[in-house]
Amino acid sequence: MAGMTKRVSDWAYYLGESLTIKLTGKDPPHGWRGRAFRFPVYLYDWGLGGLMGGRILVLGTIGRKSGKRRETPLEFLHDEATDVFFLMAGWEGRTDWFRNLVAQPRVRVRVGRRRFQADARVLDSEEGGEALRSWIERTPRLVPILERDSGIHYDGTLARAREIAGRYGIVALQPLA
Repeated sequence: MAGMTKRVSDWAYYLGESLTIKLTGKDPPHGWRGRAFRFPVYLYDWGLGGLMGGRILVLGTIGRKSGKRRETPLEFLHDEATDVFFLMAGWEGRTDWFRNLVAQPRVRVRVGRRRFQADARVLDSEEGGEALRSWIERTPRLVPILERDSGIHYDGTLARAREIAGRYGIVALQPLA
């Protein structure tokens, strides 16, 4: 049963990622599309964050212009050994959550039933490439999405992962004690 649940979760994830790119194109979602992408936040609010299959967390930032609290659902990679969470800003880092995080790197995180504050750090292309390569190893179906979005062919090398990572903002979230 657990294997079936994982397959359904994987299928839903890849479908969602493909739809994200098709619905939004080269610009971050706004209007009704932006509201639709917030659906995982509502699931977390209703205590159903576990339905995200351990793939989606909710990042809380402070608006760089408004000063208001903002929440954004994001895919993540978790390094269990160090308890560091990695995020990737699509649209070449032109997302509000990424710009808010750069302006104020202390963030709030909800993942599963866990809630914590974290310090965020934008990784350089070298560190980002290593994180992206790990992410691809865990989620190989991410490759065609990244290739289509970035226009860069991924050949499995660390150099190519660094090149792709340089097109995005790769962030490490270190939970605070």
